[in-house]
Formats: sequence, structure tokens, C-alpha cells
Amino acid sequence: MDKLNKSFVIRAILYILMIVFITVTVLSSIVVITNISNHWYYKNKESVKQDIYSDISSLISYRMNDIVYYETYTEGDSDLTESVSTGEYNLFISDEELVKGESSSTQFGYTMYMIDEEKDDAQPEILRELNPQLGEQDGVFTDSIWHSEGIYIEIYLGDLENGGVPDEIDYIYGLFKAVYGYRTVAMAASIIGTIFSVVLFIILMCAAGRDREKRSFINKIPMDFLTVVLTLPMIFIMMISFDSEISFFNYEELIAAICAVTVAISIIVTCYMLVFAVQVKAGGWWRNTVIFKLLRMLKKIILIVAKTFGHVSLVWKTGLSVLAGIMINFIMMIQAINSYGSGGVLFIWFIGAIITAALIIYISLCMKRLQDGARHLAEGDMGYKVDKKGLFFDLEKYAESLNDISNGMSTVVEERLKSERFKTELITNVSHDIKTPITSIINYVDFLKKEDIDNEKAKEYIDVLDRQSQRLKKLTEDLVEASKAATGNVNIELLPCDAGVMMMQVMGEYKEKAEKERLEMIMRLPEENISIMADGRSMWRVFDNLLNNICKYSQPGTRVYQTLEKKAGKAVITYKNTSKYELNISGEELTERFVRGDSSRHTEGSGLGLSIARNLVELQGGSFEIYIDGDLFKVIIEFDLIS
Repeated sequence: MDKLNKSFVIRAILYILMIVFITVTVLSSIVVITNISNHWYYKNKESVKQDIYSDISSLISYRMNDIVYYETYTEGDSDLTESVSTGEYNLFISDEELVKGESSSTQFGYTMYMIDEEKDDAQPEILRELNPQLGEQDGVFTDSIWHSEGIYIEIYLGDLENGGVPDEIDYIYGLFKAVYGYRTVAMAASIIGTIFSVVLFIILMCAAGRDREKRSFINKIPMDFLTVVLTLPMIFIMMISFDSEISFFNYEELIAAICAVTVAISIIVTCYMLVFAVQVKAGGWWRNTVIFKLLRMLKKIILIVAKTFGHVSLVWKTGLSVLAGIMINFIMMIQAINSYGSGGVLFIWFIGAIITAALIIYISLCMKRLQDGARHLAEGDMGYKVDKKGLFFDLEKYAESLNDISNGMSTVVEERLKSERFKTELITNVSHDIKTPITSIINYVDFLKKEDIDNEKAKEYIDVLDRQSQRLKKLTEDLVEASKAATGNVNIELLPCDAGVMMMQVMGEYKEKAEKERLEMIMRLPEENISIMADGRSMWRVFDNLLNNICKYSQPGTRVYQTLEKKAGKAVITYKNTSKYELNISGEELTERFVRGDSSRHTEGSGLGLSIARNLVELQGGSFEIYIDGDLFKVIIEFDLIS
């Protein structure tokens, strides 16, 4: 293969052999097809001989008929000696031979008749005859062939093997005899020729362009230009082939013509394929095409225009587009008036109106798509993407902007969730790590309290340690619980619960503490029981946190209202109190972790109570809202009623 790639001589020899095999294949295929079409591969010699005689008689009779009608249009020639009327035409029969060499033939004859087809009882009239007695002999092939204008010809063919026939008939008979005689050889030759042609073509295609260091001019030939250049000679060759005057009765010239056409077309097609193979192996063959270069130039022009047009505002773009549409419609209307009159104007206006309406509808649909995208983003659907397919110019830019907003917001939300998750995990882990030393501190404080210590200062210190350790224990427990509530890692078992009963029980626990803080607890419950689906332990913690905050942060000497009522299929629980501290934050901020109503943080507390309460309520399917109006602090909890 290396020698083949480097040697031009070897490739040229293989190419010539391929052309020779292609030519042999075409010629042998013609012989094979002729035998197949006549079913000669399975007929005996006598049947084949009858077929050949029949084909010869048909060819000769049509040739004679054509010559007779050709003579019709040569009236005035000195050779015409006789005129015969046939209705619309006058046939001028010449004394010259209709078949070259017929005058000396002994095994060929014919009788040419004419019948007036317009007359039912018309008798055939003999126009011309040759060796009519031959048709009466035994073993002579006779065939009658009808032609147009009431002419039919009887052909007589005797023994064509031993001469005595015109040269044209002898040529045809020899051709058919050779076609039949070489039928087996032709079959083998066509198969072998096809195989060798394909193999050589594949070898040449593989060898073409293998030496990539040599950048010849072949790589620079535009394939579309080459296609046009090589198609024109092929068309020219085919036209010459169809228009040529090569006679079928001279098979030597016919075979030579077939060979010449085959060689010419084979060279053109194979050269085209080899050039194509060279350019494909070189890579990027389409970049050399004239069409690609024109399209690239057109693309640059469009990009320049689009870039220039892109700096124009949307209002001006719309105005220029409308103006361009009006001008185009105006020009088309002027053209219609000049070409078709006033009737064409209405048609052009109608077409323009349809195009304008379709464009407006299309732009409206595109705007609707952008509107839907903005609505999804407004609703918090960060995963929604505006489909840019079919959008153009500024509409596509707006779609990209909306998608960028979606991506940016998704990133921010993801980072926020990640940060929240990290804080929750951090709180949980730290809380668990703190619980062990706190438990040890509490235990040792208990040991100290049981010791007989006479020093009053030491006892006072122990009480402080006890109080602060308990507070720290409560803080770590709240941290763990807040973390679980925030992440939903709480075992919630929803069961029917009487909301009023739970409120009464919790209020009873805090009655003494409320009286100590000089708070008047007022509870308003409906006469009927109100049942909700809730987890009793979690709801107890919610009420416990609320009342604990109320007792801790309410203004002494004020009232605390606790109400339960039905509203629109909901159980509405409300807690209201007056804060003793200035509430300079929103209700939403109060439910954040570590946020306390006492901004100075003089009182004890972790700032987790309201956050835990809200998360527990939401985990049970309820809603938790805080409202602040001056010093008025109000919590509203809603649950669906059990129907």
C-alpha cells in the first residue's frame, strides 16, 4: 500500500485497468440483458432463431416504412417515379432500393401493401414487392407488420446463414447471432468485470489523498464548481449519443460508440469520486465549495446588519419594520397595477394583510411565552426555562435574560439552603457535644449542694452555678429541638385532638406564673368542641413556648387573651398580649432563631421558642403568623377542622 501511495505510475495503470474493466462490464452487461429480455438463456437454438428472424423482420419493416414516409416530404426529386394517394398523404415511391443490396438478394423479399382504412370493402393495393415467390417456399420465415396510414409489409426471410441477403440484414443477423453465441461468456465477463472494477475503484479511493504532506491543487478545487464542470460534458455526451446517426445495422460502429461513451462517462465519474476522496481525507471539503463561501459571506453581511440593527432600540426597530412592510406592500401594489390592473391590487393587499396578521399573531405568541416565563419566576418556579426556539432579535435576548435570572435565583436559593443546612448541622453537632459537659456540671453542682458548706458566699455561688447550668441545659435542648423542627426530623403522629382542652391544660400550668407577673389570663372558648388533627406532644410544646414568652415579656398588670374559634372551616387559635419592651422588629423576624423581643437581652431566654413553635405547627399542616401593632403582640394559629 505504501508503494501504491507513493507511485503515480502504479495508480495510473490501475486506473486504466479499472476503465477497461468498466467498459468490458458495460458491453457484456448489454449482451446479458439482451439475452435475458429475450429469454434466450433457456430456449433452444430453433426458438432463438425464430426470435432473431422476428426481430430482423420488425427492424427491416419499420426502416422501409420510415423511408417511404421520408420520400413523402421530398416531392420534386428526380428519383421519384410514382405517386400513390393514401387519403391525406401522397406517397412517392422511388425506384431506389429500400434495403441496401436488396436487388441481388435471394433469401430476402417483401411485399408492401396499402389499404384505404376509410372504406370497409377496400382491397389491398400492392405498392412494391421483391422476391414475392420466396414467401411461397417451405422453411421461409414470413411476418406481416402493420404500419400507420394503412400500410402493412410482409417480410420473407430464407436461409440467412449462407448469404444471399442484403448487407444490413446480414449485419443484424450477425449481431444477434454473436449476442446469443457469447451469452455465457458475457455472463462471466460481466461478473468478473464488475468485481474487478469495484475492487480497483476501492483501492484507488483508499490510495487517493493518503500522502497528506503534499497539498496539491486538487484540495483547492470547489466540489460544487467541479460538479457543474463535469456534468456539462456528460450531458453533452448523452445528447450526442441520442442525436447521432450511427446505424443499428452497423454493429461495429455501434459497439465503438458504446465503448467511447462508456469510457468518457467512466473517466468523468471516477475522476470526480477520486477528487472527492482526496478532499474528504484532507478534511473540510465543504469549505472549498463556492456555495459555502457565498453563504459565509452572506452570514457576515447578516451579522453586520444584525449587529448594527441590534444597537437600535426596540421602538425604532418596530417602527423601521412597519415602514419596511409598508414600502414592500406599496411596491407590490404598484407592480400589480402595472401587470394585472386594479384587480391585482386587491389581491396584493389581501396577501399583505394576511402576512401582517400572521406576523402580529406570531409576535403576540412570543410575548405570551415571555409573560409565562416571568409569571413562573414570580411564583418561585426557579427551574422553569423560557423556550427560545422560534424567538428572534430582542425577544430572544429577553428570553435569555429571564433564563439568566432563573439561573441566578436558583443559585442564590441553593446557596441559601446550603447555608441553612450547614447552620442546622452545626447547631445539632455542637449541641450534642455540649450536652455531656453540661450534664457533668449539673451533677457536680448537685453534689456541692448536698455538701455541708457553712460559707454563705459559697452557697450563693453554687446557686448561681445551678441556675446558669440549668439555663445552659435548656438552651442546648432548645437548640436540638429547633434543629429537628427546622429540618423536619421530628416524629409527628397526627391524631384527633380537642384544641380547647389542650389550651386549658397549658394555661393551668402557667396560671401561678402569670399571677406572679401580675397578668390577667382571659380565655374565650366556643361552647362546642373543636377537633383538629395534631400531635399532642408537639402542640403542648407550641402552647408552652407561647405562654412562656407571654409570661416573660408581657407588661405587668395587663391582660392576656387566648381565644379559639371557627372561621371558614378552620380552627383559629389566637394569643394576644402587651409587650413590656419596645417591639421595633417585624413579626417575621421574631420567628427567626436566636431573635428575642428583649433586644437588650436582659432577660433569660434563647430566642428559639417562637421559631420552634412555628416549625412544629407547620410540620403538623397548620399555619403560624405573628402580628405586631405598636406594643400589641398577637399570634394566630390555624388548623383545618376535622369534618
